[in-house]
Amino acid sequence: LLRTFAPAAQALTLLVVTRHFNVHVPIAAVVTLLAIEVVVAAATWVRVQRSPQVSEIELFAQAQLDIALFAAVLYLTGGATNPFAPLFVLPMAIAASALRPRWVWITAVSTMVAYALLREFHVPLFHPRGETEVYQLHEDGMVVNYLFTAALLAYFRRELRALVSGALSRRLAAIVVLATVPGAAAGLGFGP
Repeated sequence: LLRTFAPAAQALTLLVVTRHFNVHVPIAAVVTLLAIEVVVAAATWVRVQRSPQVSEIELFAQAQLDIALFAAVLYLTGGATNPFAPLFVLPMAIAASALRPRWVWITAVSTMVAYALLREFHVPLFHPRGETEVYQLHEDGMVVNYLFTAALLAYFRRELRALVSGALSRRLAAIVVLATVPGAAAGLGFGP
């Protein structure tokens, strides 16, 4: 759902920012990236329809692809100065809720590196009325970004809770087995 929503939300944002606020961005390049996002979303949908089981490495690879595509869009639209740059937290939240720590840390590092590089390397935003309007637009965008992030977290809360709850339930069941079945700990390699 999030993967199909992202290109539409980005296209709407692009439309509002370029038409309503007259901010100049390389439209053709951004639209090309959004088209790639749509193709990836469609391919992912087809893939999940064939087999809903998704391996950990596949989920990790998908998160890395999302990070790369989002970084490319941000590169063309102001980099770290883009008020939506903090949305790198979304692939992090998904990774943290579904992947093992090693993959979560790699995802964290990839988002941190992308964010840091975008601070220095990006196509600057240009607003015809000057820098003050761009800063005000940035502040407005930060508010929209927060509202969007809060709404997404609230919407996906149940799914995240189910993932976490399932993992905790499995761990709790293992602890109960270890505590109640004589010799279970030793049989699983814990203890003497």
